[in-house]
Amino acid sequence: MAMTNGSLYSRASFVRTNKPYVRWWWFNQPISARDVDAQLEWAARQGFGGVEIAWVYPLPDRPPGPRWLSGPWISLVVGARQTCGRMGLGCDFTFGSLWPFGDSQLRGDQVSQWHTGPSPQRIDRHWESVDVPGGPPVLNHLDRHAFETYARRMSSALAPALQGEPSCLFCDSWEVEEEGKLWTGGMETRFRERFGYSIEPFMASLDQHPGERYDYRLLVSDLALQEFYEPYCSLCRGLGTLSRVQCHGAPTDILAAYALADVPESEALLFDAGFSRVAASAAAISGREAVSCESFTCLYGWNPWPREGPHLGEEKVGDLRLLADALAANGVNRFVWHGMPFQTADGGRRFYASVHVGPDGALAPRMPELNLYLEELSRFLREGRPAHRIAWLLPLEDVRMQGELPPELRKPSARYWWELQHPLLPRSLLPWSPLCVSGAFLDQAECLPDGGLRVGEVSVGALVVDCAYVDRRVLEPLARLAGEGARVVLARRPMQPGRATYDRYADLVESFTQGARTRFAADPPSALGEVPPFLTGEDLPDFFVRQVGDDFAVFAAHPAARAIRYPMAYGASDSAPAETRRVRFLGPTGAETDLTLHFPPGGGTGFRVGSRGAAGEVPLAFDPGPR
Repeated sequence: MAMTNGSLYSRASFVRTNKPYVRWWWFNQPISARDVDAQLEWAARQGFGGVEIAWVYPLPDRPPGPRWLSGPWISLVVGARQTCGRMGLGCDFTFGSLWPFGDSQLRGDQVSQWHTGPSPQRIDRHWESVDVPGGPPVLNHLDRHAFETYARRMSSALAPALQGEPSCLFCDSWEVEEEGKLWTGGMETRFRERFGYSIEPFMASLDQHPGERYDYRLLVSDLALQEFYEPYCSLCRGLGTLSRVQCHGAPTDILAAYALADVPESEALLFDAGFSRVAASAAAISGREAVSCESFTCLYGWNPWPREGPHLGEEKVGDLRLLADALAANGVNRFVWHGMPFQTADGGRRFYASVHVGPDGALAPRMPELNLYLEELSRFLREGRPAHRIAWLLPLEDVRMQGELPPELRKPSARYWWELQHPLLPRSLLPWSPLCVSGAFLDQAECLPDGGLRVGEVSVGALVVDCAYVDRRVLEPLARLAGEGARVVLARRPMQPGRATYDRYADLVESFTQGARTRFAADPPSALGEVPPFLTGEDLPDFFVRQVGDDFAVFAAHPAARAIRYPMAYGASDSAPAETRRVRFLGPTGAETDLTLHFPPGGGTGFRVGSRGAAGEVPLAFDPGPR
């Protein structure tokens, strides 16, 4: 995986600061320098460390602003960046208007393709929607030449604003519709060369052919990585910026995609807090320091535009704190509020799908205090490096062999199993603080003398494989590691996915299972006796561990945070009273430390454990006020 230029990374404001950022929604409307300055001054007073400018839809009651990427548009963007510099704020930019990427200049096969022809999907809330009825088309994300053509327009327009301290260029979640099955030029030839048969006869009824559908999805996965995420992240570094990327929703190995980004970013609460462990794992493997999250999105539910989300502007500060703690307990150490609508002197606005950040919202009186808490939490979660006792193989083959989610598991952001938005990690493995891995990282993984494994920048004591299907490309490095003496725990014997058969697959499975430290266990924790968990105790909270020299820093979310699901119950934090938990922390050399964790109402707790067993709580105080 490509690595970040160290100097560029360390100089970027988003990486250096612990203060949260806020997404700043610029509606297509007249924008004055006076309003820009006034709102940035307000954001600085609230304790934000920077903004991310995101360009969105026209307002029906306002005249339009300057044309997309025009000279006057560029001048406004440059002016905002310069004002941020004067105020000590960072300034990031979405690499386009709304999501996914696309604009009115796309032509021919640069437009997103379905097997049946050009995709009808339009970005209906794009800045250009005022001139393009229905919005412009979506970019073909499976063709790097289409991306590069689009990127030249965006790069040229943003270049004057990218001078000085490095910014991040932001890529939102995938959100490319694929009802007609994603396609791109030359795909049939690539498919035939790779799998030895034609996919064309199956495309019209692909969901009725799971094996062929798996092969198709495998090719789409590789194309998304090679044709979009790799060139995007490379482009950002070439521009002297960092790539901050949300890879979720993409039909790819999202762990591998996240690992390409300089700053992998998750999302909550359309995604459960535990999903953030995927982005955090990618950062750990790749040696990235920052793991960000688009926080508080659609907290209490989502309504289609132009309807406002439930309780918009009435949010409870305790609920935000409870969710932030849940994210921190899954590896997030940078918070991006979602978000702050552009305010003008003649009145406020609200963005339909976010927690409201503005002087006219219920959060305003407590926002500086909450942001100070998020800053302290981020600082604590930057100490040392992430610590994991085991690795857990993402079941990518399993979800690619499946179709749509059952209705009870669907969300506005999830329809298919492969989107990985159903509950992921078994709770029984959480005491070991698992590192999520995928086959993309196993080729370079190393077996350690004690039977542990080194995956990228992380060492673990064992690898747990609980998958019905394992692709040959994944099984081969697994067999190598097992043969070298790596500690591998198998919940079951894997099967070969897809239509293509490998004659020696059964032999490969047999060789894999014959490893000296390979263990079969339907209940994997029962086979991890040689690898101690970090914590033991009754009803453990979610937690995240970082190693600081020979010591450990641990953050545990309030036990009530485990129950957070989309949509969050309004006032959920009011039902999270003060609690205590008796736990035992197990050090790497067998040292055991008994601890009493004290959770304030609706809040988490941090603690440190020394190499000799000495322990102490870390003050991370925030009082949400009357309950």
